[in-house]
Amino acid sequence: MMATSNSSLKFIINMFAVLFIFSLSGCQATSQKMRAASAQSAHTAKYIKQNENLKKCQSQLQALKVVNPSEYNRMQSSFDSLMSSAAQYTGLRKSVDENTQDTVDSLYHYRANQLCARIAQTLMDSLTSKGEARP
Repeated sequence: MMATSNSSLKFIINMFAVLFIFSLSGCQATSQKMRAASAQSAHTAKYIKQNENLKKCQSQLQALKVVNPSEYNRMQSSFDSLMSSAAQYTGLRKSVDENTQDTVDSLYHYRANQLCARIAQTLMDSLTSKGEARP
């Protein structure tokens, strides 16, 4: 897979985060405006947290590059593929029904969390194996 530049990767991460904003927005009845404002605030906080998690994941991936380059290449390829797919879905999202949006949004959220957990575990395993190595 082609390497992604840092600015392109940041753009893709932001697009992925926008996906979650779209998944959290919806039409509210006039009588529910106060609850909607409160819910939107909670959704914004959730978006910020998800964006921070993706940035942390990317940072851990960069650390893995130093510690275990072969695992980095494998994980970077998976990360790039996921971000590319998420960006493509974001472009198509408005053309599918709400039920499909909810399902696919959840799928991408799950896949991102799963990949980031694998990256974190691989980094920890690589660091501990280096720490346990004896000359």
